[in-house]
Amino acid sequence: MIEKLKKKYKIGLVLSGGGAKAAYQIGVLKSFKRYGLYEAISSVSGTSAGALNVGLFLQDDLELAQKIWMNTTKSEILNFKYRNLKRAYLCSLDGIKDMLNDKNIDYKKMSESKVKSYITYCIKDKHIFDLKTIYYQLNGSSIEPLKEVFTASCRIPFIYERLYIENKVCLDGAVGNNIPIDPVYKDGCDLIFVIHFDRSYPINYKLYKNAKIIEIVPQNIPTGFLNDIFSIQQNQIVDRINEGYKDGERMINSLFDENVDCVKKQKLRNNFTIDSITNKFNNMIMK
Repeated sequence: MIEKLKKKYKIGLVLSGGGAKAAYQIGVLKSFKRYGLYEAISSVSGTSAGALNVGLFLQDDLELAQKIWMNTTKSEILNFKYRNLKRAYLCSLDGIKDMLNDKNIDYKKMSESKVKSYITYCIKDKHIFDLKTIYYQLNGSSIEPLKEVFTASCRIPFIYERLYIENKVCLDGAVGNNIPIDPVYKDGCDLIFVIHFDRSYPINYKLYKNAKIIEIVPQNIPTGFLNDIFSIQQNQIVDRINEGYKDGERMINSLFDENVDCVKKQKLRNNFTIDSITNKFNNMIMK
């Protein structure tokens, strides 16, 4: 079935931001790996914590990815020891940079990957609302700027100290586009899996003509960008990874189940139920 899918579609993957909730995405990716969908992905994009997971995806080592998430502590990510209220930040970026060190992320492998890959961050000029969203292409990039770009994508304003790239203040990519579908769509992907955490986020399907978008949103994890983004206890990380795996597996089974009806919007949410019966979802994808 996966081979038929690969022949019919160019497959993309989008990983939204969500702080500690993004451990859920590792579980979904583990289900993709088990069922052969992982290797079918030709383009991937992410923002904030989803950007970290883009880097881990490109390394193709999900056991390492799980280990990195499980070994990360709240005190490392939120180090209030270095707060500077005069400069309007509470935490140093040292914990983020340590999570993105060379032991965790193989930047050379990322740069040389055949999978097209992008991470999102924002830059601003003088005014906070004068923002530009950057979709930085990882594959083919020189290695030197990659660490800064990843750090920039995770830099939540007013929480973390300022970071500059080319004399521009950088902000968390979620500020500009927390669900960066655009770069994978522009790569020609016409079947796009989007793993995000906000059921109320209105993806405008009209912007992505001729593309089928499948949303995977957790049922039991609080949704919305700010909810539980710093809940990094190990038991919570394990639960999120396990839930992601179960949801990913259920989605894949639904994808190839002849008895599942299809949705005009091609959305699989919560229990991956369908809210508009027209044809068989399986036939829509596979014919």
